Amino acid sequence: MRSFHRNPEGELLRPGSDQKGYLLVGLCRDGRVHRRLVHRLVLFAFVGPPPDGHQATHLDGDRTNNDLSNLKWVDPAEWAPQVACRRGHAFTPENTITRSNGARKCRTCQRDRRREWRDRRRRAASSEGGGRD
Repeated sequence: MRSFHRNPEGELLRPGSDQKGYLLVGLCRDGRVHRRLVHRLVLFAFVGPPPDGHQATHLDGDRTNNDLSNLKWVDPAEWAPQVACRRGHAFTPENTITRSNGARKCRTCQRDRRREWRDRRRRAASSEGGGRD
């Protein structure tokens, strides 16, 4: 993607990423920056607007691969929701924490992160207080 705002030749936009790992860019309009997901922009530009209710999906599951051949508008009925976290733990009812906004978190990963954090704090406390009598 190119920006023609500052340079008539255009300059490449540098994408950032959101918390879920999708690439996004900031597009200016009327002096305001609007953040847009790159995969949706690619589909919109080369395929057209999504049919009602359809969502963009990455066919290979790689959220950073925004090649047109890897993207598709899909009906929610054929769209397979994520069945496991990034570490591979299944999103079962027992292992899933559902937040108020609908986002899901892996209970096993959260427990592991808390355990690692607690261990780091204990090691730091013991190394600070190790020389006391």
